[in-house]
Amino acid sequence: MTRRLAVLLLAALSAPVAADNEQAPQDLAAIRAAAEQFIKAQPIDTGISAEAQADALDPRLRLPRCDQDLQAFLPPGGRRLGNTTIGVRCTSGNTWSVYVPVRVSAFADVIIASRPVERGTTLSTADLGHERRDLATLPYGYVLHTEQAVGKRVLRGLSQGAALTPTILAAPQWVKRGERVTVLAKVSGMEVRSTGEAMMDGTEGAVIRVRNLNTARVVEGTVIALGVIQVRL
Repeated sequence: MTRRLAVLLLAALSAPVAADNEQAPQDLAAIRAAAEQFIKAQPIDTGISAEAQADALDPRLRLPRCDQDLQAFLPPGGRRLGNTTIGVRCTSGNTWSVYVPVRVSAFADVIIASRPVERGTTLSTADLGHERRDLATLPYGYVLHTEQAVGKRVLRGLSQGAALTPTILAAPQWVKRGERVTVLAKVSGMEVRSTGEAMMDGTEGAVIRVRNLNTARVVEGTVIALGVIQVRL
């Protein structure tokens, strides 16, 4: 069944057909316009421009003219980008609802890899560029600002021109298992520093185990800086 025929059948099941001797039927162009305007009115991040193109409705579709403004809505589970469906309904008089297929495109300058990047690399500005893309073609998300990526590690390799996604970015690894670290403890307002061995990898704010090389005692501490772990005594 074609999408256009599906729209016709849905409307026929949910709304009475206007009699020939009654007022003119609902303008189908107004239904399409309501669906497109609904998309354009949705909140959107700065720098993103959205475009909506509703499919033409079957000219055989005859609905009672609505005497109030049409109400558009996003059906449960509906997408806001790409090929989606927007509902349009009349809530006065002979009520009806119809579902309009709409193609939604949103364009923005997204952050991309300016060169091939290996897995585990901590990103710098030299690794990054930007390019205007249709966000509907980026189903796994996107990154809009360079500062959201600089200093982060990539969890998988990237080819040149690949768009960054939030899911591949991780906090920088400040401590590596087996390396020597500074163990910082605060006692009565004083700082006591010693040398330890990290027993786990750690990112900023992570709680890891560390062995104090002076006492051989294993304690837990929080990674607070590159190679620095703060413990509580």
